Amino acid sequence: MKSVGSALENEPHRSSNLDPAEIGEETIAVVVRVRGGLPPSPNQVFELDNNKLTITGSTAGNAHKKDFSFDRVFDQDTTQARLYKSCANEIVQSALDGFNATIFAYGQTGAGKTHTMSGSLNSPAEFGVIPNAIQQIFRTISKASKQAQDQEVKFLVSVSYLEIYNEHVHDLLADDYKDNLQVRECDGCFFVPSLTKSVACSEADALTLIEKGWQVRSTAATEMNHTSSRSHSILTFYIEKRTQSRNSALLSTVVSKLNLVDLAGSERHQASDELHFKESVNINQSLSTLANVISALSQAEKRTHIPYRDSKLTRLLKDSIGGNSKTLMIACVSPTQHNLKESVSTLRYASSAKKVWNRPTVNRDIIDATLKDLKQEIEQLRLALNEEKRKHAGSSSSSSSSSAEGRVCMEVLLPLFGAVSALASCLREHKARGRDKDAKHDKVDTQTYKDQIKEALRSFFRLVSAIGPALDKAAVVQFKADFSPVCKDILSRLQNAASLATSAAAAAAAAA
Repeated sequence: MKSVGSALENEPHRSSNLDPAEIGEETIAVVVRVRGGLPPSPNQVFELDNNKLTITGSTAGNAHKKDFSFDRVFDQDTTQARLYKSCANEIVQSALDGFNATIFAYGQTGAGKTHTMSGSLNSPAEFGVIPNAIQQIFRTISKASKQAQDQEVKFLVSVSYLEIYNEHVHDLLADDYKDNLQVRECDGCFFVPSLTKSVACSEADALTLIEKGWQVRSTAATEMNHTSSRSHSILTFYIEKRTQSRNSALLSTVVSKLNLVDLAGSERHQASDELHFKESVNINQSLSTLANVISALSQAEKRTHIPYRDSKLTRLLKDSIGGNSKTLMIACVSPTQHNLKESVSTLRYASSAKKVWNRPTVNRDIIDATLKDLKQEIEQLRLALNEEKRKHAGSSSSSSSSSAEGRVCMEVLLPLFGAVSALASCLREHKARGRDKDAKHDKVDTQTYKDQIKEALRSFFRLVSAIGPALDKAAVVQFKADFSPVCKDILSRLQNAASLATSAAAAAAAAA
């Protein structure tokens, strides 16, 4: 297990050049879990029926008789394993398939959020979402590596763990405690640039990191919970999956994030002593901002502004709520009459979350996506050549001519693919050199580089499309002559951009 700073960048993964099957819109999945482990009460405040929950209790003389519908409702006897298999398993699998994914638990203090998300490591039966997700990730990786036949599959898993305590971001995995880390923005996405990331090669590695974070997370005793979480925690798994075909040099890469979020409990200020008053105010304020974001997103036809910037929690969860993520919310409620008011508030909050639409996409590396498109284009040209050969098969002279034209076309197509691979290498080299997101030069140089890439690919596709109908020898020879200088010009401009970026980075380092 080791720290990593360059394997995966501290920013949200983006996708482009996606297949239609890799893009879709869906609402946040919402399930409700009624806390178990409490003594039986004659006054039941909930009636449960599959995915419906009816409130039967009353507060302050006001009778509550209201029905709520969710994706699933779990009663007090629901085991940790059943909850995970029923709803969390699919979300974690989507992260392994290249989608960003988020699971977060919400509810008042003492409603069972931390039990649901973390559970206990002493017994597999008591594993919460986090240890179960770790098991699933590494067992799926092991199985995928063994079952791959015509391709080689490799995974890289890194972990970060932070908490937001009194609106200060703390790094829970840092050897020297990092306090009040900055949340930065890049292209509309928020991230923590100096956050520690550690590579986890096994379940044991990941669990060791989790336990390290748990030991330093802010907790305290409250009236409703002896070990109440006094901070919001975000545990993130960064998963990079590389698939290499054994029969070609084509490399496919997908990258994703899995956020496992344990929110601090909402509570009435008078429910805590004075020492925890400030904590309660900050917790409720950030949860209120989260509620405002969800409310704004749930009213899509009316919304004009989404207040993501009003708290660090909503900034870091921007992709998870209304963005590029498959998201599951687990609303935890208490079945007691005493906590009915807070439970009703939680259920209304969860009901609004069901109306929020996300747009999850497979986060395919832009270079690999481009190579995939070009490989398909070349394959179509191969098929076109074969079709022409079949049409002229009746004439020996025509067959001879077609064969000669086919050989010339293949002479062009194969170098074509090699040139694209060279473009890919050049881009990866630039990405490796441009990690410092705080450098002022980076945004300018990156944009210049992107513009050059786009123009290079436009030129490339124009050349590829030109060869489609050009099956006569003269046209192919002309195409080959046109392509050679253009390819050299593209590579020259890309290498020049990489050189400029390197020089700027060196100058910035020297100035520092």
